Amino acid sequence: MPEPGSETEEALLEECVDELDAAVERLERFPVFVLALAMRVHLAALLNAMRVSGQIGERELRDFVSAVHPGAEDFADEES
Repeated sequence: MPEPGSETEEALLEECVDELDAAVERLERFPVFVLALAMRVHLAALLNAMRVSGQIGERELRDFVSAVHPGAEDFADEES
């Protein structure tokens, strides 16, 4: 596993995002809200699997979730 924040990790992240974008494009027949809910379910399952396997600790998991959550509030504010 590359060092967090390294150029290698950033390149892997960019490649992964590109592949996820391509996969999501193939799901265009679904409404955007359905895709968002499916991604939420998938992320929850992925994080739980990482927690169960010991790849992420409880503290790291809480930090991740709290870092992601405020972004949702920002989008809600933009809609108003």
